[in-house]
Order: sequence, then structure tokens, then C-alpha cells
Amino acid sequence: MRTEEEAIKKYKHICWYPSAGEDFKPLLFISDWYYKKNGVPMDRGQELPDLFIFTDYVGFHSHDTELRGYGGAYEQIQNGYCEPDSCFIHVSYKNSSTDIIVKSFEKLCDLRLPFDTDLAAFDKGTDYNSAFLMKVEIISRINDEVNNYETSIMYVAALNELFAERVLVPNRIQTEYLIIIRYGTGFGGGNGKGFTWILSDYKKLGIKYLVTSHCVQGEFSETESDKPYPQLTDIYGIDGKQWTKDVPVVWYKLT
Repeated sequence: MRTEEEAIKKYKHICWYPSAGEDFKPLLFISDWYYKKNGVPMDRGQELPDLFIFTDYVGFHSHDTELRGYGGAYEQIQNGYCEPDSCFIHVSYKNSSTDIIVKSFEKLCDLRLPFDTDLAAFDKGTDYNSAFLMKVEIISRINDEVNNYETSIMYVAALNELFAERVLVPNRIQTEYLIIIRYGTGFGGGNGKGFTWILSDYKKLGIKYLVTSHCVQGEFSETESDKPYPQLTDIYGIDGKQWTKDVPVVWYKLT
């Protein structure tokens, strides 16, 4: 079994989604197809993610009764395996539909992270410290247009802070893209500090682009001035119906 660090090595452009839960929408919105179709501004030389890292300490388990689109792959993965070409997710919305198909699946070595109750609002998941890597194919249909593309997902059942502190930073893993959408649905995080600790370490983590539904400028506190926060420039946005159901989502560039 490979470690998480060994599995990440081959990837050049990483998107990290802390507290991801079961929100796999970044696979659609942070893609070459979506950027070109919707004219999302890109810097010269900018590359889109080839790996999405999802972390959540409650693990890979669904507790949302509204989730109806999971295929057979979902239950297989909960048991540590997945058959090739299994349907992971099927979602239909108005005149569009999306299928996520698992092409390959790899169980990774369990981490040995402690569970800090000061950082958590709930009990840890039964699969805490587990991790898996899978290559997926996304098939997106809008009206009569069909788009196919592939990417990779690493899902890690771990506390965001400890994963960053003990895996990302010491191994100099650069997470070029950061997604902050669900962060705080556990009542703001167990420590009550929200996600500003990530932005204060944006240079160590290599963060260049932030996609968020939070009012980030209002999150910065004058009492947390020991580390400089990045300058944020908004470059794109969508209404809440497309991702969060109600709150707009904004793309920022960090400098």
C-alpha cells in the first residue's frame, strides 16, 4: 500500500477542499471544460487541477437524506474497494445531467493522526485516518452537448488542521487551489477560528486561487496579525443556485 505522500508525488496542480463532506461539485466547476465554456479568467501559464484532495473528519459517509444520486460505487468505496467503471454519482438538474464514473481505485495507507476534540464539533467518523485515491471520468450533458474528461480524487478522513500540519506542509505539497464552501457547517469548526488559519499559511501551502461562498474579507481579524494575509482579487462569480443553493460563490486570486 502506498502512503498519501507517495500517491500525491506525480500530480502537479492540486486543489484542496477542506471539510468537503459529500460535495463533489469542484470536479465540474474547476475544470478546463467549465472555464472555457464560461470564460473564467486565467493567468498566463495557469493550469487547472489534476488532483482534488478532499478532507473531512467525519469520513466518507452520507447522512444527507437529500442525496439520491449515488451509484453502486459509493457503497463499495465505504468498504474499501471499487469495481472499475462503476457509477459513483448521477445528478440531473433541469436540462443537464452529470455522471461520475470510477475508472480505478486504490486504498492508501491509513494515517496516524490523533483526533483533537478541540478542533472538532462532532465525533470522528468510523473511518477516521483512512484514505483512498481514484481516477474518475466526468460525463456532463447540457442540452445536446456532451463533455467527457478525467481527473483524480484523493479522499482523506482527517481533521483539516492536522492534515495540513503533518502531511501537506512537511512534505511541501503545494495546493494551488483552495475550496472553502462547506467549512464551518460543523458550527464554525471546533476551535471557533474558522478557516483563516489556512489563508495565513497560504504561502506555505502554495495557494494561488480561492473559490468560496464565505465573505472572506470579513473573516480577517486584527487580532490575528502575526501572519500576513493575502491580497484577494475577485475574478469570477456564480449565483448560489448553481452550487450552494442560496449563497453566491466567488473565485479569488491571491497575491
